[in-house]
Amino acid sequence: QIGLPAAAAHNSPHPQAQARAGLGRTGRRPLRSTSMFCCGGGKGEREKLLADGTLESDGGILGIGKQRRYFDVVLVAPLLDPESQGEEEVREIQTKRLDVIRALRAANLDVRKFTEKKETDDDTSPRAQYFLIGASEDLLKHSAGSFGLEKKVAEKYKPKGLRDTTSYYEEYSYGNDDRFERDVEGGGGFFTSLERIRAVFHIIEGPDYEDPGCAMQDLDKLVADGVFKSYFTLVDHVRLEALKESWIYASPLTAPPIDMIRDYLGEKIALYFAWMNLYTGYLGLLALAAIIPTVYGWFTDQDRFYDNSLVPLYGVGAIIWAQLFIEHWKRKQASYAFMWNTEDFEDEEVLRPEFRRYVRSLKQNWESKYGSDGDGGCTDPKVADFVQGAWTRAGFINVPEDDEELKKVVPAVEYFSERAVRFRFFVSSLVTLLLVGVIVFVSLLILGLRAWIQKYYKPGYEGYPEDAFDFSAYAPAIAGTLNAIFIRIMSLLWAYLGLWLNDYEMHRTDTQWEDAYIWKTFAFQFINSYITTIYIAFVQPLGIKLPYIKSSSGEDLYDTCVTNSSTGLPDCFLATFNQAAMLIVLGQLQRVAKILIPWAMQKYRACRASGEDERKEIHRQVVSQATASTFAGTYYEYLEMAIQFGWVCMFAVAFPLGGIICFLVNIAEKRTDAIKVALLMRRPKYLGAQDIGSVQDVLNFIANMAIVTNFIILMLSSKAYKDYFAFLGDIFPAIEHEFSLKDTVGPMFLPADGRFWAFVCTVILEHTVIAAKEWVAWAIPDTPQWVEEERARIVMRKEAFKQAQTLSKEAEKRRKKYLDNLEKEKKKTTDITADDDVDV
Repeated sequence: QIGLPAAAAHNSPHPQAQARAGLGRTGRRPLRSTSMFCCGGGKGEREKLLADGTLESDGGILGIGKQRRYFDVVLVAPLLDPESQGEEEVREIQTKRLDVIRALRAANLDVRKFTEKKETDDDTSPRAQYFLIGASEDLLKHSAGSFGLEKKVAEKYKPKGLRDTTSYYEEYSYGNDDRFERDVEGGGGFFTSLERIRAVFHIIEGPDYEDPGCAMQDLDKLVADGVFKSYFTLVDHVRLEALKESWIYASPLTAPPIDMIRDYLGEKIALYFAWMNLYTGYLGLLALAAIIPTVYGWFTDQDRFYDNSLVPLYGVGAIIWAQLFIEHWKRKQASYAFMWNTEDFEDEEVLRPEFRRYVRSLKQNWESKYGSDGDGGCTDPKVADFVQGAWTRAGFINVPEDDEELKKVVPAVEYFSERAVRFRFFVSSLVTLLLVGVIVFVSLLILGLRAWIQKYYKPGYEGYPEDAFDFSAYAPAIAGTLNAIFIRIMSLLWAYLGLWLNDYEMHRTDTQWEDAYIWKTFAFQFINSYITTIYIAFVQPLGIKLPYIKSSSGEDLYDTCVTNSSTGLPDCFLATFNQAAMLIVLGQLQRVAKILIPWAMQKYRACRASGEDERKEIHRQVVSQATASTFAGTYYEYLEMAIQFGWVCMFAVAFPLGGIICFLVNIAEKRTDAIKVALLMRRPKYLGAQDIGSVQDVLNFIANMAIVTNFIILMLSSKAYKDYFAFLGDIFPAIEHEFSLKDTVGPMFLPADGRFWAFVCTVILEHTVIAAKEWVAWAIPDTPQWVEEERARIVMRKEAFKQAQTLSKEAEKRRKKYLDNLEKEKKKTTDITADDDVDV
């Protein structure tokens, strides 16, 4: 069954449950724009429940009553030790826990407790307590109606013209149950487990702007304060088994069932796996194309197989490939947003509990210092306050002072000054740029150290003994090791600093928080991952003088590329090939190691789960989920894929084989990501989304950068690209000899005339590729035609319904007028008969 079933309220001996059974609210909930609150008892019932501090006893978690109800959320409470923690701290934590349970029950939630015992015969002392939270179906319906839960529409109510396999979702409204599908697959209840989780979390964390209100408990803050150890949602075994068969254990070459993933894990995770599947498919096409220049180069010129005449063409193809992938994803993303009814998700996304908590904290601190009406001599408006209005993507829209009608219905919500937000963003950006600058500076120092060792620690050079150790041969390895250590240190630093900076910026919603974090982390990872390759590809070919570094005789030191053993000349294209190959291979090997860990853990858990009875199995599921890791979110996976996307696009000409390696690793990671998210991690709470957010902007940035980086690499280092311009010698005989020089590699190092014309041709080619890329973006609509048609039909239906309502009202007015006239005529006839003296 889904979650853990509990006894029906009317069968419970507890007064709280009996009170909940009397909940008899009817009618449709107000619109979410004017009602961001949940369902709870009246004020008298709330006070009564808050006064009752009892907790239910152990057991009873498997009871099944006439009305089936489920537990979906679990709070984990570690046992307290007065000896190690102190009696005062233990008493404070116990009081906070009791307050939380009271608030949850006051919001009409079911709360049950069971204690985990140690499994040895000698020691049966408790290890931890688990508070299981659920809600009645009627309460769930009120909650779902209050925030407009997206629910699958019944087949007979789907818009005409949709494909039979296409699901369609609408916002649920209380009392309109027939229009929506019941959870037939999961046991016959009205809501799926994910929908119940959304509704329960809304009751737990929602605000209390009006009475009745939600419990308004910030679970993350409670965990951070040590009141609870963690919280998680229970698995839906019916849907999980279906996902195992069709997705988790299926062939990684098959497309994942995105609708099923959405119904179990939410839109954000479903969109990630849809994106990952499409990206891997496109990588397969790029891998096939990468085989051609690699094989061609090996059979034509083994000394320079990495730089042959097909490599520039492959680079141009990779640029167009990237844009085609982005446009294809935009169309799929638009389709999912329409089907799941999440096109306005970001407009209606609720405030983060952390945002509400911080605003309330600032307001309380202000009032405790200056009083509720004091301004403390501050000339700026209050940074944090409660203001009547609503948050939108455009900012905060307040209620005008003279609009009495809006004041009656719009609640006062947490407000944080947008001026203060901009200042915080400015500070955060400065810190991020400073950190990026430190990375660039130290990386350049390490590269300078490599050049110093290569030049002056070669036996026999400028007094260095002939029999001394040849450090110059190991200079790249020394520099690479130092750079890897430095990158690791900075990554650990950013893991904490990046999260702190993002929280400091006071983002209003989870989507805004994640978008900002992705951009900052990508900027950090971009420098961290690509700085050495960019230096080798763009700077070393120029042979620049290293500042502040001189030989023992006072000569300047110039940094040059490695020497090609077959030609005896510096070969920057070979150096870029080696660097990109090493970093791509090492990066993918690291991902392979991460892939093996989830696979091994899944095998271990499968062995432990065998041979247990039903009750122990259910208890074990709760305990095992409590000990599992928490799913941090999809942004780490997206960032990892974005860096990989940069390697295969921005350095396509440097290492075409990178597409093949990344494709093979992604095939395996599709399976292990599914195992990790669905089986090894705790089931996350609902994570909604209408798109992949700022990841889309990151991909666009990489696709645009790919044009610049690939053409610069070709212009500075590619002999094959230089040979493309040999036809200029036929047009301009005076420069024909320039293209036959053996010691010239890239077109940038041709004599002046040849360099000029090669540069002009490169600019023309580059702009031609830009035009082709933009044409692809223009020619492929972001939204499929069928979605546009369905949107138009929805507008037409709304207009038709509005007209029908208008006609109905007008017809009602005409009918009433007719009845009034008829009544007047009847009354007039009666008056004549009664008053006139008529002889018969």
